[in-house]
Amino acid sequence: MPGVCFPADTEGVRSTSAFGKEVFSAVAAALGDEPLAQAIVSEKDWRHTYNAHMLKVFEAQLRADPAVALASLKKGLEKATAMDFEPKDGTPAVPLAVAGSIDVKPFGTWAIHGTGNALKTISVPYNGSVLSGASLSFQLDKWVRRGTMEADCAEAIKEGVRLDTFKGRTFILIGAGSELGPLRPLLLAGATVAAVATRKPLSGAAGSAAAEPTYVHDAYSMTQGPNYALAQHMRQWRAMLAYTEGYAVSAPMAPAARTASMLHVHTVATALDGFGYFRPLEAFEPDCLRACLAALLAVELSTPMPALPSPFHLFTRHGFHGGFWRFPYSSDSIGSSAYVLGMVRPWRKEA
Repeated sequence: MPGVCFPADTEGVRSTSAFGKEVFSAVAAALGDEPLAQAIVSEKDWRHTYNAHMLKVFEAQLRADPAVALASLKKGLEKATAMDFEPKDGTPAVPLAVAGSIDVKPFGTWAIHGTGNALKTISVPYNGSVLSGASLSFQLDKWVRRGTMEADCAEAIKEGVRLDTFKGRTFILIGAGSELGPLRPLLLAGATVAAVATRKPLSGAAGSAAAEPTYVHDAYSMTQGPNYALAQHMRQWRAMLAYTEGYAVSAPMAPAARTASMLHVHTVATALDGFGYFRPLEAFEPDCLRACLAALLAVELSTPMPALPSPFHLFTRHGFHGGFWRFPYSSDSIGSSAYVLGMVRPWRKEA
């Protein structure tokens, strides 16, 4: 299949499991944990055990010397990006690193010049209402009391609803058609956006740390699989390295959302309907979540990056986790129960 593809082994087979194991074993080796690296390489059932190995790697990174931990992130990205590129003209695949030298069909582009007045604040659609001002503050505080989001997240959204942060800035959005992406809020705020649509077309024109314990939250979902988990780790590795290089990084935790890709799978959609029975879990509509995340982006771009105990703490800032951080079970452990409850009597959100 043309495009970016996993590297082939000596027999020409492109195995996603072998590739994933190679990436995480390299990270473990960079941490100096050879037994863990060997255990990953030797794993016979990667599809159903990847989460345990990845969790051990993450815990090892937190225990490691900061410089060693950063080196492991770089090694992980180096291995994870060692893919191939297969041109559409049928010529042999080449390493992704040299794919930029290949002539390819140019991308289609167009410019949309807005003429309306820029919005000054964000409003948040939720449960049939549009929240702003006092009503939004009340709901944010309610989510904090329930355990659906962290207090610093609520305060950041309250501050970030002012959209003047975006006006006059230029944003490059990869995958601009994402349901939860900030394309629409940015355009409504008067920002200039270089929107790169990938698989999905754009919809519409506007379209002291050592003395304290560090807790690791196991959020792996076996349903999503090891390739999805690897992609999420790559995103986090890039974010952490960017933070250490002095860049402003906005990477807040977001909750489960009723996006088209989630609702497309019947079992997942039904399980989301059962989340509400497990307080404080809640699955959010894309419009609501997109507005909240845009507010977080606004405040995180307009305030200095804090000095964090480690780059790994990036993802503990402004956690809008939908309740999972304060929930006594793992997501996998409630999957069947949530599905049955969602099928028999879908949960209806409280006002």
